Amino acid sequence: MKKLLSLLTTVIMVFLLTTPVFASTSNNEKDSLNVSTHQLESSVDPLASFNPDPEKWLEWFNSLPEEVQLEVNYRPAGFDSTLNKAVLPNNDIPINETQYSQNSSEPKEDSKKSVGLQLLETMVTGGYEHPYDISVWAPLTDKANCYAYMLNISTYSGHKLQPGEKAGNIFSSLTTTSIINAAQADMPYLSKSIRSSSYSEVPGYREYKVALVIAPNYDYHWYRQDADGGWSHKRGLTAIDFRDASGISIRNPQTANRNYGNGLNYSTFSGWYIIKY
Repeated sequence: MKKLLSLLTTVIMVFLLTTPVFASTSNNEKDSLNVSTHQLESSVDPLASFNPDPEKWLEWFNSLPEEVQLEVNYRPAGFDSTLNKAVLPNNDIPINETQYSQNSSEPKEDSKKSVGLQLLETMVTGGYEHPYDISVWAPLTDKANCYAYMLNISTYSGHKLQPGEKAGNIFSSLTTTSIINAAQADMPYLSKSIRSSSYSEVPGYREYKVALVIAPNYDYHWYRQDADGGWSHKRGLTAIDFRDASGISIRNPQTANRNYGNGLNYSTFSGWYIIKY
């Protein structure tokens, strides 16, 4: 009997000692899963601060080939698109809204991905997105960067419009908060508005979805959703495109390849937004 009681006591003690371990392991796995899910759903505006030194940024910019310089959107405050003349007063910046014809939408021929695969992920649209139209934007290639393109406007030759420029206060750092606040300040001057959104939200009347990304210390970039449900963008003063850095149609800017090399790796996804026009 004593042996039986001793054995029973040993079993109970082992159970009590190991239970917290199992519970802890289970909780750790759960916490790890929660962290991973959170990171997947929201990688917006990390704690890191991206405040490039203007002189160092200019040194980096001047080291790039001319064709790559055209692709860069960011300009330090005080520099215009040519980096060698004064910025025009905000009220003197001409703003032209892009107009489309009824049949202006053009097919997107993607040599690296079949149409069937493209349709696996097509985000919902609200019916008021602008069409993807190369012919309309070709004459505006040097009159709009990514910010102007996502707003469906153009300015003057060689100029890269900056968030906050129309309001007279260009954003001060390459962070989500700074860029979005500056963009919001511009909207009244453009008869538009911008608000935060989500992956699944359906845009309403005269609305469409856009996305912001940042290449820490070097640049920012915007994408906009097109009438066909896909996405397009305009890298600096280059032609509009519907493909990512891998040459694949952009169905979701958050998961698309955004590493274009030369420091232009837009690794920070800064969220979804809705433009109302």
